[in-house]
Amino acid sequence: KYFALCGDSDYVIYSTFKFNNSGFGHAVDLVWGQDNDYAVLNDHNTIQIFKNFVEDKSYKTTFKNHGIFGGKLIGVSTKQGGSSVSFFDWGTFTCIRRIDVETPKNIYWSASGEYVVICLEDCFYVLRYNESVVKKYLQTKGATSIGEEGIEEAFTFLSDFNEEVVRGEWVSGDAFVFTTAKGKLNYLRGEKVINHALDD
Repeated sequence: KYFALCGDSDYVIYSTFKFNNSGFGHAVDLVWGQDNDYAVLNDHNTIQIFKNFVEDKSYKTTFKNHGIFGGKLIGVSTKQGGSSVSFFDWGTFTCIRRIDVETPKNIYWSASGEYVVICLEDCFYVLRYNESVVKKYLQTKGATSIGEEGIEEAFTFLSDFNEEVVRGEWVSGDAFVFTTAKGKLNYLRGEKVINHALDD
């Protein structure tokens, strides 16, 4: 329904049907969540969250943010204390899980929010998000019991592949279609990558 243009430290959001200006502001980066939620990175350690184009919350992290990623959870990458990406809840900004990886090029969530692909420079990882485990943990132990690493059981590692993903998209729920730096169009289903065609 909407798309955003981000550049020169500013952003503008337009509706796709009438091309109306639906929102604007200052941001280094902007990412989408579910429904009409989105988050903006205003400087190197402040993240604002908007719901229905109205600012809902603002968080100032204790570390320098290298980039943010949208999806089921907000991904925040940093190089402080080693490269990592931390996943935060959209509503509470609770750290669900920190994963030590090189700075991601991109992060792709499936529409259901069950699967996530983390793309690095020359490879990518596939993980399953265990939402029911996270909910049970928060209900029984509470968010205050979560340490810097987050909830250990929040994600299950499924597989990794030595392919550089240029662009990707989840389709049909559990199939990830992507193009590689070599111009190939591949799709991943389960733990098998299938070369579909050359992308000329």
